[in-house]
Amino acid sequence: MKKPGCFWYLLAFFLCPLVAAISAELDLRLSGEAGLYRAQTQLQTSEANFLSRFSGWLKLQETADRSAWNLSLQLKPELYQGDLSYSVLKFISRGQFSQAKNSWQWGLGFDARKYSYFSINQNSSFDFFKLEGFFSSYFSRKFNLSLIPAYYYRDLTTQQLDAFSGDFSFSAISGNKFNIGLGGYLENFRLSADPFPSFATARQSNVGWRYGPEFTLNYLKKIYFSLRYIFLWHRSEITVSPSYEQYLRLFISRKIAKNWIMFFVVDYFWNDIQLQNLQDEMLLYIPFENENHVDLKVEKLI
Repeated sequence: MKKPGCFWYLLAFFLCPLVAAISAELDLRLSGEAGLYRAQTQLQTSEANFLSRFSGWLKLQETADRSAWNLSLQLKPELYQGDLSYSVLKFISRGQFSQAKNSWQWGLGFDARKYSYFSINQNSSFDFFKLEGFFSSYFSRKFNLSLIPAYYYRDLTTQQLDAFSGDFSFSAISGNKFNIGLGGYLENFRLSADPFPSFATARQSNVGWRYGPEFTLNYLKKIYFSLRYIFLWHRSEITVSPSYEQYLRLFISRKIAKNWIMFFVVDYFWNDIQLQNLQDEMLLYIPFENENHVDLKVEKLI
């Protein structure tokens, strides 16, 4: 069932009291980047083409003795030129409140997004809302346990998703420079789709689970190194077992000169998911962010 404006009401609920705060620190950034992209669909594969991205980012934040909150708003137009040319307008809002007491920390956050896609053939939109809590406790200076329960809703043009998830991890810390963590992820999801009139009797929903282990590694000295790997089993009413997904993220940054920083980022997704006979791909779960890309950036601080 569609809930076209549900998260915008919740977003307004979070924004109103925060924007009214006059003692908050304000951060405003403008940025732009350009590069090459190559896209692949079931119908064709494009050559390397030019893309440009721009971003306006505003952030309010305040830190007290044992609490903190922040709110950010971001507008990102993106232009993709070439055989598969199209443009995207992204609006992203995030907020978080956290409270600490002794060795415990807890908080609540949200992530609300609206993406609008424009092309020669058609236009489409994408709405996303996520509400999550987090709880963290230090057993000593070297060990930490964290839990992140979450609910999120996603609305595509012809598909809607509701999901509840839990993410837990146990990490060991060596000084302030090295952190290694082991954990697990569990998610229950329900997909619904709007069938074409001629297929009104076809399946209109899919319920399933995604679960598995995750591994994280962080290192900070002269260079910042972060690695995250997740393996998830995928079970649902329309898939064949065993089906699975994997995700790898690598992030490296280093200061190369005064006010100059270099970033290297890799996001890679791959899966082996098999559908049962005569099942519609429209009801297959696809992660929110599933683009494979490699980025190398050099940034100057002003």
